[in-house]
Amino acid sequence: MSLALLDTEAYLAGHELPVSTARVLVTLNGATFITTWFLTAFFLLAVAPLALGHGRRIIGWSAVAVAAVTFVGVAADPNNLGQLSSLFSLIWVVGTCVALLRREPRRAAVPAVA
Repeated sequence: MSLALLDTEAYLAGHELPVSTARVLVTLNGATFITTWFLTAFFLLAVAPLALGHGRRIIGWSAVAVAAVTFVGVAADPNNLGQLSSLFSLIWVVGTCVALLRREPRRAAVPAVA
């Protein structure tokens, strides 16, 4: 959606785009960009219990941490910490890919019931 808004703005800029329309397009673009931060945080909160349930503690708890930083960062300072949370989520994705490629999680030995 954000890309479509920017493309519309770029196209109309050569065709005498009114200033009020340009402001609306820029505001909508910023709103959709910030909305993606919340969508990422909700995705991470949905993945965390799944990872924890399968023994991937680091993946699960780091997903919760990145989601918390996103919510707090957007509320506290969307210009700095809010944008940095987007980088944290991308780092989380790369780290999760590496962790999943490395090995299966170690499970505690469960004694057999006789």
